[in-house]
Amino acid sequence: MLNILYKGGVSLVTRGFHLTLEEARALVIYSQLLSENSKLKNPIEVVCVLTEVQYDPNPVVSQNHYLVLWNRIPDFKEEDLDRAAYHERTLIEVYAMRHNKFFVPTDEFILYRKATRQIRRWGGSDADREAKECFS
Repeated sequence: MLNILYKGGVSLVTRGFHLTLEEARALVIYSQLLSENSKLKNPIEVVCVLTEVQYDPNPVVSQNHYLVLWNRIPDFKEEDLDRAAYHERTLIEVYAMRHNKFFVPTDEFILYRKATRQIRRWGGSDADREAKECFS
């Protein structure tokens, strides 16, 4: 049996390794940065580990991207994400899957652009147009 475990953003491949239900839950909580042991302090670190944070313009309680970070960063304020995305430009909004917007690290944008080229061919988002708008 081949299991793939994720710990802190790193995949660990093991053979014949079994987890109890409690250990599996703890691993999921840890890998999603929801444990008390999470040491990340800002939106950029969290987005890098999670790969992306989905932007949601239709809040019920609050906007999703703020809730995701609020649950993972002690003393998080909405201004922290806004500053990183709109002033420092260390995070960028991109269209990725199913016409949804995500925040991704700006320095990793080229990876997302290459990954979404095939999506454009299928009639999805246009990452080239997005890049021109963001960097012009």
